[in-house]
Amino acid sequence: MLNGIKIKIILGFSIAVLLIAAAGLLTLQSVSRLSAAARTLSQPDEKLQRIQRVLSDISEAESSVRAYTLSKEDKYLGPYFHFIATVGRQIDSLQVPFLMTESEMRNINLLDSLIDEKFNMLFSLVDLKKSETVKSSLSDMVKQMERSSSLPEKKFVDRLRSVIGKKEEQPSLKENMQQLITQAEKESREQQALLSEKELELLGRDAAIMSGIRNVIQDMENEARMASEQKLREASAVAERSTQMILICAGLTLLLMLTFAYFIFSDLSRSNRYRRQLEEARKKAEKLARIKEEFLANMSHEIRTPMNAIVGFTELLIKTPLSPEQRQYIEAIKTSGENLLVIINDILDFSKIESGKIVLEEIPFQLSQVIYTLTDLMLPKSTEKNIKLSAVIDKRIQDDLLGDPTRLNQILLNLVGNAIKFTDKGEVKISVDLEEDNPGSVGLKFTVSDTGIGIPEKKLNKIFDAFTQASSETTRKYGGTGLGLAIVRQLIELQGGSITVSSQPGNGSSFTFRLKFRKNMEAK
Repeated sequence: MLNGIKIKIILGFSIAVLLIAAAGLLTLQSVSRLSAAARTLSQPDEKLQRIQRVLSDISEAESSVRAYTLSKEDKYLGPYFHFIATVGRQIDSLQVPFLMTESEMRNINLLDSLIDEKFNMLFSLVDLKKSETVKSSLSDMVKQMERSSSLPEKKFVDRLRSVIGKKEEQPSLKENMQQLITQAEKESREQQALLSEKELELLGRDAAIMSGIRNVIQDMENEARMASEQKLREASAVAERSTQMILICAGLTLLLMLTFAYFIFSDLSRSNRYRRQLEEARKKAEKLARIKEEFLANMSHEIRTPMNAIVGFTELLIKTPLSPEQRQYIEAIKTSGENLLVIINDILDFSKIESGKIVLEEIPFQLSQVIYTLTDLMLPKSTEKNIKLSAVIDKRIQDDLLGDPTRLNQILLNLVGNAIKFTDKGEVKISVDLEEDNPGSVGLKFTVSDTGIGIPEKKLNKIFDAFTQASSETTRKYGGTGLGLAIVRQLIELQGGSITVSSQPGNGSSFTFRLKFRKNMEAK
């Protein structure tokens, strides 16, 4: 359950992080695009500025020409030629740095041709004004001749010839002068009329050209403005899409978090419910176990008291004069009573261990005394079955130790008793070896081996379980409750040790356990 909740939390958190990262990436991209669009929109349109400068320079050139036509002063022609060159560069610059559409290229080409035509017209107007200036000068000279009638004839005639290019000798100076003046005035009026007509024509063409230029520039401005508006619409669309994506990601993240929160809280609620049920079941099991332990302890105690009496009285009866048949019956009663007493003691010990009521002692004892007392106690049983019982203690081991000799004796008693019980011939051997020798403690290895029936390999990992024996046949043939080895393992583990077993069916078994004891320094 907890693993499932952890997986859901990790999965939900990972997906939420991915969604937040995706939303952040989209937001970053959108902000970048919006920033680029904002920078583009905030900057003045360079193309529009150049178009406006073209129109302004054309107007300045036209103003210079008009000033020249009014004043006939050449100083106004300098700015005129300057603006012509400037407009040419502006038109060229419009075609270089920009990506141009077909419509923009067409408009610029049309604008270029109209500007060329405009400047050609202005050139014509300037030439016309220059010609008009010459004719005006000629007319002024004729009038000057009329006023200069007091000068000598030859000098006057020479001046007139130099002006009008007449080399012939005139028959009558006065008549010729009159004719020339009349003809000059006539030609001046005609030329003036032609010039005026030409000027009007040029001005009309200028107005038409200027109108075309303004129309083209207006079209270009409209296109540039439409492009800016399109960029603005695209920026607005990007902002709207970004907002929508952010809202969608936020909504999905929120929905996902709520969904996972619902499942997690459901799992937690279910887990709490199961935990409460388990707690109730545990308390109930503990109560039942306590009742069972109390029942077993009470019943075992109640049974052990009369059993001790039965065994004691049978021992007394055996010492009295009995017939062989009576002795056989009494010995059978005694054996059964002793076996039942062993079972009762095992049940009591197992109940104490399970309930945690076993208290280990640490008192001085002599290892050799424990071992040899045990062999003396078990020797009658081994002799009865014609089995050799021996014990070997490593001479390097210090005999005076601190520990719980009662529990050590109980462990060895169970192991040696089982070895004798399941061995029909051969021997049972107890060996104690030194594994660790520290300044204040020793590590000992105890081995109880036999040549008995052995244990099947598949049963080796179960023989230390409570109420377990190698087979049902073993139970029927040898009896027992299957608690002895379970008690042995728990007593060894309570003292910080471990136990192992090796066995082959028909070749006997070997039980090895390891315990550490403190050295009794005071005994030295």
